Amino acid sequence: MREVARLVGLDARTVRAIVHDLNVKGYPIGASRHQPAGYFWATSDDELALALRPIASQTREIQRRLAGLRRAKAISKGEALAEPTADDKKAKEA
Repeated sequence: MREVARLVGLDARTVRAIVHDLNVKGYPIGASRHQPAGYFWATSDDELALALRPIASQTREIQRRLAGLRRAKAISKGEALAEPTADDKKAKEA
C-alpha cells in the first residue's frame, strides 16, 4: 500500500479510501496482511475468498462490540473506575 501511495502521489489514507470505494462498486481488490502483504486483484474464487476473509473477521468483531454496547448500562467514569464494594462482590458471586 505504501508503494501504491508513493507511485500515485497520494497518502495511505486516500489509497485505502479509493480501494474501499472500488470494492463497494464491485471491483475484486483484496488486501493481505500476511506475506506477501499488500493489495491484489482477485482473479480466482480462492483469491476472492482470501480477500473476503479479513473483512468477514472484522465484521464479526464489530458485531461483538455492538452487542456489548447494546447490553451496556450507561454509567459515569467515576462509577466505572470505582473499587468494587463488598455488595458488588457478593452479587458477582451469586
